[in-house]
Amino acid sequence: MTCGWTRRVLLLTGLALALTARPAAAQGHRELGVEGVALAADPAFFGAGIWGALRPSERLRLGVAVLSGARREAAVRGELVAHFLLDPARRSGAGLYGGGGVAAESGPTGQAWVTAVLGLEERPGGRSGWVVELGVGGGVRVSVGWRWRSRA
Repeated sequence: MTCGWTRRVLLLTGLALALTARPAAAQGHRELGVEGVALAADPAFFGAGIWGALRPSERLRLGVAVLSGARREAAVRGELVAHFLLDPARRSGAGLYGGGGVAAESGPTGQAWVTAVLGLEERPGGRSGWVVELGVGGGVRVSVGWRWRSRA
């Protein structure tokens, strides 16, 4: 890792910690999760990590992910995304959302990308559920995971 990438990884880790801290009451929900990500690119990326988010309003979610993985050699990927939830209060079944943001990666590529995702999550208004995402940003991106939600 170069010195610049070290700072970026530390910044993304700090953002993840800030997002998982106890938010003010006006911030609505907070979320934590784990996820696995695969990117179809040359070279491909496979990784897993933690995800955290705040919902400053019912439909808007601001999230950050820090993923450890490999793209031929070890790599760290950070993602900062904003989601628009179509059915945020749904307590059964699945809810659809879309979003976009930025991703940066250390390792062999050492690049940053604009990202776009379309996701489906179980019970977006419930306490926990699975999530599946399809998107782009450094390759065609597929993500699966589990999220836990709590009211601030």
